[in-house]
Amino acid sequence: MKMKYLIILAIVAFLGWILIKPYRTSDRTSEATLPPRFEDDRSAFVDSVIALNKARDLSQPPVDFKGVTFDLPEDVESEMFSLTEKGINLSRKVSDDFLDYLHPELRVMYRQKLIKGAEMWLEGTKSSEQLSGVGKQISGSKLGKEWIDWFEKNGKSFEDKIF
Repeated sequence: MKMKYLIILAIVAFLGWILIKPYRTSDRTSEATLPPRFEDDRSAFVDSVIALNKARDLSQPPVDFKGVTFDLPEDVESEMFSLTEKGINLSRKVSDDFLDYLHPELRVMYRQKLIKGAEMWLEGTKSSEQLSGVGKQISGSKLGKEWIDWFEKNGKSFEDKIF
């Protein structure tokens, strides 16, 4: 009689373990798992952001700089333009569905702040009209700064899905 109860108890425990296990593991991993349909988007998004960050870093004055304006070496300027164009071009491969999947505000922040800011900055930098070019550079930089501020506050909520 005891053996019968032990077998029934073992079966109940085993079934309970099988039924409960998927809930425990899927709750933890679903947050960090990216659906396969977004792999290309993820790659383009990450590469775009990295390229634009590198370009921004190249545009910064040296640490010991004390003046108002400075000239970049031609090779650095060329690389900065190339990285900016690369980041903008890669952004066109990122779907709105992917951005919406990551965060409800990401589409607007990425497209209207980071990418629009990079486009304006690049256009202003390459402009032959001094005054309007500087205005576009400043406006583009402000949009880029808005992106940075937003990403610093919100990026942690979705970085596990992209890295």
